[in-house]
Amino acid sequence: MATRAERDAEFEADKAKRDADWAELQRQRAFNGLAAQMHAAVAEMKERLRLMEKGATEEIERVLDQVASLSREIERKSVTIGKLETVLRSAVADLEDQTQRTLQKHAQVLDAITTRVTEEPVAKTATKRGVRKRVVRDENNRIAEIIEEPIS
Repeated sequence: MATRAERDAEFEADKAKRDADWAELQRQRAFNGLAAQMHAAVAEMKERLRLMEKGATEEIERVLDQVASLSREIERKSVTIGKLETVLRSAVADLEDQTQRTLQKHAQVLDAITTRVTEEPVAKTATKRGVRKRVVRDENNRIAEIIEEPIS
């Protein structure tokens, strides 16, 4: 049989081994707990990143939809502007034609008035009896000369 000192030494060695095993078990549990926390944190971060990517993708799609909508609106307005430009060009051409015709009519009226004025006597009573005065005008409607003609 073993002596008490041997048994005590063996007991102390077993106790130290059990304490060391217990400490190792506690360390492994702590490590496993930290590893589990770390895995949970990584999983949570992955989920957040996935949600952020999804949100960013949705935001990008929303912006692209807005750009497409604006592009369609610009194209539609461009067509409208083109139509307006065509209408305005036509209206301007019509106004130019109408203005030209009106100016020609006015020129004809002015020519008729000028002709009538130049053929009519300057004064109803001439300074000399039996003499009619006729005014001749130039192209700028200025008096070019006054012609005295005897009345017959």
